[in-house]
Amino acid sequence: MERNKPCFCGSGLKQKRCHSDIESNSMFADLIKFYTELDYRLNSVSNPMNCFKGCCECCYQIFEISNLEFAYMCYGYAKSNSLNKLFSEGNKIYNLMRENNPAVIDLLKKQEKASSLEELSNISVDIFYNVNNLKYKCPFLNIADGCCSVYDYRPFVCRKHGVGYIDDGELPPVFKPCSKN
Repeated sequence: MERNKPCFCGSGLKQKRCHSDIESNSMFADLIKFYTELDYRLNSVSNPMNCFKGCCECCYQIFEISNLEFAYMCYGYAKSNSLNKLFSEGNKIYNLMRENNPAVIDLLKKQEKASSLEELSNISVDIFYNVNNLKYKCPFLNIADGCCSVYDYRPFVCRKHGVGYIDDGELPPVFKPCSKN
């Protein structure tokens, strides 16, 4: 890694001052470049949808993120917190879900063992309809101030203003963004 070159993220800083611990040709670097471009585009529209500090409406909804996004969030979290604290929080949430919603846990286990894309897709749809009304706190949410502990490392879905909701009272069902804007 050439530490005196401009950082791959486009910040204009030298890599040694910006992302010195990330290889410029890694998956994390590609993700950071993607997020940088996404944030730029989302904020350059005429009416950007930005969360206000302390809003955590979306942080109690269940949604999927990729393994890479989760690893990047853990990387960001570990910069200022103990991963043991995060895993403990995640374990509490899992145990609550296992106790209160065992059907969802069963579907997640089935998803891991899916043998075809069609089976995986069908299970994912079942999971979506089973978790649609569940409310569990994101393990990265800091309850004290209602803020994300990994805001700069948040996944794609959170950068697009959380998950919004599906209004299935309308036919066909319509995706609606957060009403708090």
